[in-house]
Amino acid sequence: MKRFTIVIMLILCFGILASCNAENAKSTLDVSAIDIVKAIDGSFDLKGALIYNKDEEDTTDMLEVFYGITDTSILSDFAFSTPAERQAATIAVLKVNNKSDIEGIKTIIKDFYIQSYLTLFKPYLPEMYAIVEKYSFIEYDNALILVVYDTTGNTEILNKIEELNK
Repeated sequence: MKRFTIVIMLILCFGILASCNAENAKSTLDVSAIDIVKAIDGSFDLKGALIYNKDEEDTTDMLEVFYGITDTSILSDFAFSTPAERQAATIAVLKVNNKSDIEGIKTIIKDFYIQSYLTLFKPYLPEMYAIVEKYSFIEYDNALILVVYDTTGNTEILNKIEELNK
């Protein structure tokens, strides 16, 4: 009788774990990175920024040049805006294959992109420097979103993503 009870308990435990895992698998962001960038761009004035996505020619090279990300194999999708001349506002949406890569990408972007723009703007354009200082990261399921904007509005961005992901 004890063995039977133990077997039943093990089956229940595995069933619960499997259902939790299946539930987590369904919670990934199903919207494309370019759709997110375009929706966010519609809410904020990116002041003439150009928008790129992974399907365009040379965008993996641009991802390295602008953000310092050299290994694009960890990304399932990406889209980003490049700031217009003498502007700081930008948005990048990076969807990862594995959520554990998000922290590493944050570090690369902080060390490369943010520091480069802080150094560039500080002596010449203090108002743009102040915008870059307000950068933020938003994590949403399997996506990392970089927002550099004078009034970030993370709640508004999350609401837009929720609308798109329905």
